[in-house]
Amino acid sequence: MDFYNGIILLHDKKMRLSNPIFFNDPFDCRVSVDDNDNLWKLDMRARNGAFGYRVPSKALEYNALIEGCVQNKDREQLKDYRMLCFSGEVNQYQDVLMWGHYGDSHKGIKITFNEVFYNFIKENYKFKPICYSNNRITIKYTDNTSEIKDKIIESMFCKSKIWHEENEHRMVYDINENSKHIKNGNFYAKDSKVYSSEYLDVQSEWIKDFSISCNIDKNSEDIIRKIAEKEYAGKLSKARLCVVNYALHYEKVK
Repeated sequence: MDFYNGIILLHDKKMRLSNPIFFNDPFDCRVSVDDNDNLWKLDMRARNGAFGYRVPSKALEYNALIEGCVQNKDREQLKDYRMLCFSGEVNQYQDVLMWGHYGDSHKGIKITFNEVFYNFIKENYKFKPICYSNNRITIKYTDNTSEIKDKIIESMFCKSKIWHEENEHRMVYDINENSKHIKNGNFYAKDSKVYSSEYLDVQSEWIKDFSISCNIDKNSEDIIRKIAEKEYAGKLSKARLCVVNYALHYEKVK
């Protein structure tokens, strides 16, 4: 994660949840509508007066959720969901890639959690690995509201195979469930603006170890070292460039 959110987690014991509406992958968490659904096409033509009359919405049990997906408003259905995204085991070359994508270009922090943490997540929230596929989650016009909502949630755990090297796992939280472990608070961002966001209370015992990488500046590294000395003795490492291959070598910070 980036340095700012890493400090909040390590020092304040708060892990900020993400709103999937703002994910950068345009396919992420988006369902598809079956183009071969003739019933849908017939109904849409009737609603637009193609047959000289309009069909009332109740005639074919018209579902507003489907129309929202067709009109590319499906992400509006995600407004009540929040996520935490984790990477599973990756090899030494994928590790470099993950630092570049999610570690603020090797200026952030990588945090590893222990099994106690993941057991807690599994017991309290929806948590499972991403299913990597070439096909999107598809809804049909005949799906009822419950089936559509289930598929929208399923889409949160499905991504294109081009992302498979991330070995991603996700926690999904519905803000209407009122979890005692998740709260709302204000966060100061790099631009000095204050943002309101949900966060998960974290226990320091859940953190197995953490590391910084080769592009971190001295001031940021000093801050991390002080936090490590005070609360996480022996858990901090620093990544350095290997001289032989395109990989990182980790050394414990003393």
